[in-house]
Amino acid sequence: KYGKTILERMLEQLIKNNIDNIIIVLGYQEANSNLYIKELSKAYNELNIITVNNLDFAITGTLKSLLIGLGEVSNSKGDVLIIEGDVVCEDSIFQDILSERKNILAVDSGSKLGDEDMKYVISDSDTIHKISKELRIEDAHGVYTGILRLLESDINNFISIGEEIYKKNNLAFYESIIDSGEIIFNYLDVFPKKWTEVDFPLEYKKARQIFSDEKKI
Repeated sequence: KYGKTILERMLEQLIKNNIDNIIIVLGYQEANSNLYIKELSKAYNELNIITVNNLDFAITGTLKSLLIGLGEVSNSKGDVLIIEGDVVCEDSIFQDILSERKNILAVDSGSKLGDEDMKYVISDSDTIHKISKELRIEDAHGVYTGILRLLESDINNFISIGEEIYKKNNLAFYESIIDSGEIIFNYLDVFPKKWTEVDFPLEYKKARQIFSDEKKI
């Protein structure tokens, strides 16, 4: 074992930012993941960690998983910080987004864009106008990092919009709610701060290189 897992690192970042109620949405190999998270819960006993399962993970998109997770917070107090499970970033990105009292996406205007990136376009009013993998690279203003803050006042509306989208497309990404334009989302440009997502071994190697000046991840 090289050091901390991505999840361990993320939990420690949330603790630093005084976030102690955590909901983790599981899918593939959820039984193994649950065992691991139970062990983590013992190590990080100051956190209240709840796991929920998307049993249909193989035939649904990220929208379904997020709706399941938000179902656990719809009657709770406070805003929601949504973090995709493959994101590795420096602490200050969390600090910056938590300092903003608005619906806001952490984005990066400086990354080289690829066809599979979740790209965004900014409106004339300086809010998120469009967000989709289908956007042309030449039209996009950057890439979405996979971190957003959702205000408490908009949680139920966010869920309702998502449910309507899901009825029409069970494979939809959760960003389609933002793309609908029914809720205004601002953006926080994190460039040139350090972050990456880890889907494949090569990206894990990249993450280790990016954060080589920190303790092992």
